[in-house]
Amino acid sequence: MRRHPAALLLATAFTALATVPLAAQDQQPPQLRFATKAAMIRIAAYDLPGFVAGLQAGPLGKILAEPEAAEAWAIGAGNLQAAIRRWITLSEAVERVNPAVIDFDSRCERELLRRDWHDLQGIELCAIADRDNGNAISSCLVLEPTEAARTNASAAFEAMVKLVKEKADLRQGLELAAQQSVQEQHGLVLQQGSDADSPIALWAVNTGRQIVGSHGSPEISGAFHEAPAPQPALALDFDFGTYMRFMIANFGGPMPEEYTATQRLLGIEETGVLHWRVEVKNGLVQDELAIEAKTPFSGLIGALANGMAPMPQQPLPERALAQLFCAFDVPQLTRAVDEWLSTMQMSTLVDLGIAEDLRKAWSGGIAVAITRPAPMAVIPRLYVTFGIVDHAALTRLLTRLRALPGLASKDVTLEDQPGVQLKLEDAPAGLQPAFCVQKDSLHFAESGMSLRALLKAAANGAPRALDVGKAPRPRGKGAILPGTELRFDAAEIHSALQEIWLPLYEKLGRNDYEPAPILAVKRMPDVEVVTQHLGKGRGVLRQDQNQLVLSMLGPTGGPELTAMLSALGPFLSSGLTSMWSWRTENYAYELQQAKILKVQEALAAFEKRSGKRASSLGELLASGDLPEASTLLVEEEQKAEPVLLEGKELGKTSFRYFPDGVTVSPEGNPIKVKLIAISACYWRRIAVDMEGNLQQGWGDFAASQLDDVLKAK
Repeated sequence: MRRHPAALLLATAFTALATVPLAAQDQQPPQLRFATKAAMIRIAAYDLPGFVAGLQAGPLGKILAEPEAAEAWAIGAGNLQAAIRRWITLSEAVERVNPAVIDFDSRCERELLRRDWHDLQGIELCAIADRDNGNAISSCLVLEPTEAARTNASAAFEAMVKLVKEKADLRQGLELAAQQSVQEQHGLVLQQGSDADSPIALWAVNTGRQIVGSHGSPEISGAFHEAPAPQPALALDFDFGTYMRFMIANFGGPMPEEYTATQRLLGIEETGVLHWRVEVKNGLVQDELAIEAKTPFSGLIGALANGMAPMPQQPLPERALAQLFCAFDVPQLTRAVDEWLSTMQMSTLVDLGIAEDLRKAWSGGIAVAITRPAPMAVIPRLYVTFGIVDHAALTRLLTRLRALPGLASKDVTLEDQPGVQLKLEDAPAGLQPAFCVQKDSLHFAESGMSLRALLKAAANGAPRALDVGKAPRPRGKGAILPGTELRFDAAEIHSALQEIWLPLYEKLGRNDYEPAPILAVKRMPDVEVVTQHLGKGRGVLRQDQNQLVLSMLGPTGGPELTAMLSALGPFLSSGLTSMWSWRTENYAYELQQAKILKVQEALAAFEKRSGKRASSLGELLASGDLPEASTLLVEEEQKAEPVLLEGKELGKTSFRYFPDGVTVSPEGNPIKVKLIAISACYWRRIAVDMEGNLQQGWGDFAASQLDDVLKAK
């Protein structure tokens, strides 16, 4: 979704905010609040001080109280702030050199990034589809500063409104409306033409409690009404159906049949909204994933909602990470699968002669689990266990499956039990599935070694399911579906990531276009420092009217949120900051290019005036032909070199100067240059040739240190 002026205009309301301590606010009576309409995409944080205060009272607060963890947090936060500061500094510097490079949206975003997030009570950013025009999307931003920050926020908002009203160039071609209020709230209203009937294009208002703005008619986005303050939470909503209709309307063409078939298979063809919500319950984090349907559930989701089967026994080896039990309505599931196979012009379960035996053999109960890899391995142990009710039907089913063309298999004995080892072509050696039947369970594993470990655990008396001790079940609305339960170990998830997978990722290295993570693995606190405060968690599936809700409760939420938090600094932060990185490098490149050309102009002026070339940048600077020493230096340059004249330092430079020229090969062709950038920007290095023309190159010319580039001439 593109950045929109309405949202970024409101960002500048934080230009005067001051830092306030984090503390939950007292419960307030109903207040005038803006309620957004059903959104295609919604990202929100409600009562951030209360949410953070809740986290501080639980395991996360205890972890961050540990000196090692506090130090790691400070390093990561410092690196993130440094990246933001570099973006701000370079964008300001580019704006001074070439104001046209920085648009109004970027100016607004820059002012928001200056502010302290502690001043934010809540934020909601939405993309709302216009029901009368499927091609139109309205972005809406709702900002709520803390009570201590409201006065400054209002002052900043009024200053921005005044600036836009006075400076026509900031309106981006829009006109001021005669009525500068929306739903009786004072603010800014811009319309598409000068006529009184011209449609509203952008509006922003301040109620004192909230700053709200959007584009298009205000009725598209929502309305003000009396409502109590929302409970502390993080939320993400995604209306899949509306999104797909918008994509079709904008990009044309019918939906591919294969895609709609997959939607039907999953049961999301008529799905309304996917919800993700995170709250804090007595120090623990409740993490909920919900699917809201407009029609009765169908496909795989419907089979899950209608499934009734006992949980199969799946005794896991030690150090299990997570285990999910589900129950499916087998006839409904097989019909959905066959419909998809038929659409994809593949042999159906009926065609293969296995549909009937599958329905007879399988109870509908299934368990899926993941454990740490075997010692010295990196592939996790993966297990799938099916509940069996008809062994004769199972035997016929497995016989037919083993006879499928292209599937090689052999009989093996694992822990004194008969099993089957499958052979997958082109698969890694550690990924060769095996299966066996044990009592009323059919166990699959990603390898024979892992299946042996499960059978050995069962023989040694391992519990039938991952032991979660006294971990409580999450509470919520709706009836619990008894066939589904999630069990996980947050401590094991964190330790496996920190000890195995994140170091492996770091060794493999990132590509040249990916920014460095804000926290290296070696900077993370010792695993034991963190895991001593973590423990087990549980999840249940509830049906609340037209919603299926997977509700998970644990020290750091569900297993997916636990993994995200563990990997945030060393891994995920690179992706989260990549957009900043691209834009920052582009700013640095624009600035570097503008400055090196100004230096070239000064060198040409010196030569014209004196009849000779400047012997050094120091002489150029002392001559006055380059009046500002700052022209030689690109802001945030990490490898700047001193500018010397007779042993005295006059400044710093981001460029190296060769009066008689030096030969380099930017694109494989030798050229003689007099100025060359010390650092590459935007994945390219620039130079100025002896005729004063700008040259640039990628590859080794940009990636190598400058001294190595000069040696390779």
